Amino acid sequence: MSVGLVLAAAVADGQVVATRAAQRSVDLGWPLGWVHQDQSALDPPLPARLSLASP
Repeated sequence: MSVGLVLAAAVADGQVVATRAAQRSVDLGWPLGWVHQDQSALDPPLPARLSLASP
C-alpha cells in the first residue's frame, strides 16, 4: 500500500517552470522533492506545469 501512495504522490505532483533553464532541474514528490528530472528535451509552451516524465 505504501508503494502505491509513494508512486501516486510523484505522479500527482507538478512544478511550474517559466524558463528553459528551469526545465533542467524539475523536483517532484510530496512533501519532499525526492524525484529530480532534467526535462530540457521537452518543448512545451512556457510557462508550463511539468509533472513526472517517463521515457
